[in-house]
Formats: sequence, C-alpha cells, structure tokens
Amino acid sequence: MIDIYKYLGKWYEIATIPHGFQYGMKNVTAEYSLNENGTIKVVNSGYLDGELKQITGVAKITDSNDILKVSFYPNTYSDYKILAVVVGSDGKYEHALVGGETKYSLWVLSRNPDMNKSTFDRFVDIAKKYDYKVDKLKITD
Repeated sequence: MIDIYKYLGKWYEIATIPHGFQYGMKNVTAEYSLNENGTIKVVNSGYLDGELKQITGVAKITDSNDILKVSFYPNTYSDYKILAVVVGSDGKYEHALVGGETKYSLWVLSRNPDMNKSTFDRFVDIAKKYDYKVDKLKITD
C-alpha cells in the first residue's frame, strides 16, 4: 500500500523509456505537491539543448492508492502506477519504480541524482515481471 504523503516532493529521473515531453532531456526531475482540493500538482522539468523546460499537470488519487490518474492536457488522464518503492531511513520513499498505461512508459526515480546498482537492477527485474519493455530503458543524463 502506497502512502501518497511519503511520495510527495522532488524526484530525480534515473532512467526512463524516452517519449513525449521528456525525450532527449537531461537532468530531469518531477515534483509532486498537494493542492488544496486534494489533487496533486505535478511539475516535470528538464534541460533540452541547455534550456530549462517545464510542464505542469495534475494527478488524482484513485481508489487503488498505488495508481494516480495524471493529466498534462485538459480532460486527458493516464494511469501512473507506482510499482515499487524503497523506504529511506527518514520513513519517506527514497526510490520509486513507476509504470504508465503502456508497457513503453516506465520511470526509475530517486530522491538523489543517483541510485545504487543493486536497487536499479531490482527495479528492472520488477519491471520485467510486469512486462514493461526494459530493453528500451535509457539512463537519464
């Protein structure tokens, strides 16, 4: 069971299956904060050709608390499934593996700009079990 309050905050993208807004970006981050109406503000940022790019969206918590409905475009929501987390010494989530609606949407996230190899490898194994296309996974610069 995912505790969304432990998920809020800034995440660094360690690896992804490149697509859409983030394609070709470096130093990618995602930041999640609680809105007054109970939804979650999502700000994805990264650098493309040295220029900071951002996109802001909204996420809704679903009955299945490990799935968020995320939208960056009006009236278009996609599943964002938190597949696995590692809890840090402070009790907050330190690393996360997130999958999208398609098996070509996958993110490996960390609270720090790096992740140890054993955690990364474990996340890849978990993603394989969910049939994500891990052969398309790219380390984020």
